[in-house]
Amino acid sequence: MDGIGRLSAPGARAATFTVAGAVRRALQAAGFAVEKKPGFGRKRERLEAVFQSGRAVPEPMPSRIAVLGAGVAGASLAHALSARGREVVLVDPAGPAGGASGAPAGLLTPRLEKADRPHQRVCLAAFAFARHLYADRDGFAPEGVLRLAKDDKEAERFRTLAEWMGEGFDWDEARGGLWMEAAGRFDPAALVRGLIGAVPVLPEAPDEAEIVIDARGPQVDFADMAPSAGRVGVFAGDPPAHPLVWGGYACAAPGGVLLGASHVKGEAAGDREIELAGFLKAYEAVAPGHAPGGAVSDWTGVRATTPDRLPVVGAISPGRFILSGLGARGFAHAPLLAEFIASRICGETSPLERAGASSLAPERFEVRRRRREG
Repeated sequence: MDGIGRLSAPGARAATFTVAGAVRRALQAAGFAVEKKPGFGRKRERLEAVFQSGRAVPEPMPSRIAVLGAGVAGASLAHALSARGREVVLVDPAGPAGGASGAPAGLLTPRLEKADRPHQRVCLAAFAFARHLYADRDGFAPEGVLRLAKDDKEAERFRTLAEWMGEGFDWDEARGGLWMEAAGRFDPAALVRGLIGAVPVLPEAPDEAEIVIDARGPQVDFADMAPSAGRVGVFAGDPPAHPLVWGGYACAAPGGVLLGASHVKGEAAGDREIELAGFLKAYEAVAPGHAPGGAVSDWTGVRATTPDRLPVVGAISPGRFILSGLGARGFAHAPLLAEFIASRICGETSPLERAGASSLAPERFEVRRRRREG
């Protein structure tokens, strides 16, 4: 009902066959003047409602909201909250686009599973939301991405996924991969700056902040979060016509072609020379004859991961929230999950289905531990 009220113009009419008190009260709270009218057939009464232009609007929250971390998670929260007129500040001593959000380039791709589960529906919705959000922003190149199949079994899986996903997802027999038209390449720093906009970035949290959202990646205050270090390298040469993903990935980047990425438990990346040589070898295997030259530069960062490799989003105590555990898909998942937190803070309808939100809730790990312990 709140959503109907927000989208209604003065004088908009609504009608329903039910006259239940909960429905009447919800319509009135959303700004409608409600009247009982004669019903039809065996239905004695119905409701008619007219949206009023002067309805009462809840008072805006007087408190300042502090978001810890100015990577893509924090930037997405800044964007979602400032769009609702909330006073929000980002807190990060390193400034914006730090941590795993500072790579030379990145790929926006969906998480795909051969299953229909609540967390998968959230991830697909998040990808679609992010793709729409970035569409007209500086730093996003909607080039499409080809996800190569490593063997016949994976090729069959990709064919099935192409059928399930429908428009924008096609099995490319000639190139042996799943063509994802809606995917693309992006400049992480440019997207982060655009999302932050005019929201201030401070080195320390203000004392008057009554709501705090922890979006610091692996540094969040959460027991079930673990760091995963990674490296990418930029090599001299021409990038592929479209970004390629195969377990590693290749795409255009300033100075040449970006190859990556490594995944190492902990905060320290692996041996630089070994990892860069591994990137070249893997690329030569999927793109014979297109091997680039030597490394121009490389970059390392630390991702935030969870035991089930899904994000963590929600309230952890009164006035304190968390958005982390985004792994390697922060730019695909953060914007919609930030909308979820903003909707909870602002008393709006959730953009996530209930089961999907539960699958990403912070308390899920404790619930599972208790079940195992009986």
